Amino acid sequence: MRVFPLVAVAAAGLLAAPVAQASAPPAVPKPRTAVVASVLDGDTVRLDTGQDVRLVGIDAPDHGDCGFEVAQARLVKLVQGRTVTLVAPVNNKDQYGRLLRYVQVGKKDMGLKMIRAGLAVARYDSRDGYRRHPRENLYHRVDDATPDAAC
Repeated sequence: MRVFPLVAVAAAGLLAAPVAQASAPPAVPKPRTAVVASVLDGDTVRLDTGQDVRLVGIDAPDHGDCGFEVAQARLVKLVQGRTVTLVAPVNNKDQYGRLLRYVQVGKKDMGLKMIRAGLAVARYDSRDGYRRHPRENLYHRVDDATPDAAC
């Protein structure tokens, strides 16, 4: 009977061990509906659950900036008090804990409507060092063709 050295037996055991699989990226949440309780600015809404949602891929004027009131008023008219569909294209939340979502009324994209109105610009995407989102090229084409609203 032949005896194998202990090292050979140990090596054989290591080779037979299961190989760890690379973890898959987190699944993108499925679209869901929610009611918009209030509009914080031209690119952020608060749901009736208290959760804040940042519209993906757009940037509207901030508090105190030229155009803030007009952008906020437009988004109020589009979504406040309405049931919207939240579609997650990439990351789940931003650094402030806000959900990152496309916000749709029916099949209409509210972020795209804000860009078309000249009240927001295409931003916070792969051109700015963030992850690419599926509507990025469309947003930029529309933004490039749309004059910004005057202050």
